[in-house]
Amino acid sequence: MSIHINKWFGALAVILSITSAVGIPALLANPAATSHTYALIVGGSGGFYSFDGRNLGRIPTPTTENLTDIEWRHDGSYALISGQGGTLLKYDGISMQVIPTGLGQGTDLEAISWKPDDSEALIVGIGQSAGNSHGVVLSFDGNSLTKLADEKYVGYKAVEWNPNGLYAVLAGYSTQIFFHGRFDRLEGNVTKTIPVPTNDSLNTVSWYPNGRLALIGGDVHDFAKNATLFQYDGSTIELLDTRCCFLNDAHVIRSIVFDDGTSMAVINGNKGLVIQDSQGNLTRIRTYTIGRGNSIDLHHIGDLYSAAWVPGTDVAYTVGTNGTIAEISSDKVSLIDQGTPVTFRGISIILDSSKSRTFANVTPMATFYPESNLALVESFWASHYQRITLDAIVAILAIVFVYEVAIQREASRNRSKRNQETVKQKASRQAAN
Repeated sequence: MSIHINKWFGALAVILSITSAVGIPALLANPAATSHTYALIVGGSGGFYSFDGRNLGRIPTPTTENLTDIEWRHDGSYALISGQGGTLLKYDGISMQVIPTGLGQGTDLEAISWKPDDSEALIVGIGQSAGNSHGVVLSFDGNSLTKLADEKYVGYKAVEWNPNGLYAVLAGYSTQIFFHGRFDRLEGNVTKTIPVPTNDSLNTVSWYPNGRLALIGGDVHDFAKNATLFQYDGSTIELLDTRCCFLNDAHVIRSIVFDDGTSMAVINGNKGLVIQDSQGNLTRIRTYTIGRGNSIDLHHIGDLYSAAWVPGTDVAYTVGTNGTIAEISSDKVSLIDQGTPVTFRGISIILDSSKSRTFANVTPMATFYPESNLALVESFWASHYQRITLDAIVAILAIVFVYEVAIQREASRNRSKRNQETVKQKASRQAAN
């Protein structure tokens, strides 16, 4: 009988442990997709992925080179993809086209920027020859590719058109005489260098939507305890004070992106750096969550390389090492996925309210529950789990009680039967004697 009791209490322990660890969300049916977000993500070893806020899928590419950046045309007709080894690809959602650059393995294309009217895209990068770097600038008009510049002792890591479409700015480094940051203004075919007071590489540049100011982020060195952030007003560069956002640990800035609607900027970098810039006011987010779980120090999420806003919303997605995809909304960072063995280097997003866009040859990798749906169930579970758990315990104990009573009755009947048989056997032996 004790064996039966142990089995029932063992089952009770298993049920309670599952209830407490998994909870009601494990029972949630697959919700209908409502997102019209179409994001493309690029990464190492030719990695190319589609993401709609819920589903992550892999799209084949004709290269194994590390891919570095992706940018949709503003009209959403296709996207350009840059990569190492002089790689440049064009993707329209159905087919992938290789754009010959004539550049060898020694050239890494790093960044892309479309002109506001989509008439031209600039692609910049870093070439290596005879042990020296040279900055590469290409122009793509939708059909043909033209080399605009090949600056010796320079490496370009970022490019961004001014919203007025009259000129673009380029950021990177120079090794001429000594290593230092490099910032150029490109109008037509003419490049003008703007002095920048730093001995660190500049990695990213992004304009405020009104085009009056641009933010520039870069590396850090020596005993710095903050991050390298500059502001460009169209003529001069000013170093910004970022000490408000750091205690004792320097961070590299890798990405800056503005929301066209609110002019809010998200600044990302290594060791999980997430800073929000609201009209010049910097605020650092230091923790992230998984679902509705506990807050975790963002240092543990890894390096973040790129971010993009969902048009018309206050939500941005950021990507980085170990296949990280995280959502930034308001003052909160939520981890959506991590574990793909590749570094995501770039993300670009468009919004399509028609729901008609589909990507060809996508291999599904993962599906994530939208937090809004989980929140409803988790909220119910948070307010009802004690009563539900208590009811479950009472029900299980009642079953155990009934079962044990039945066993005891059966045992009692068996004992009575054996006693009767014993009495009969004794009576038979006495009669025989």
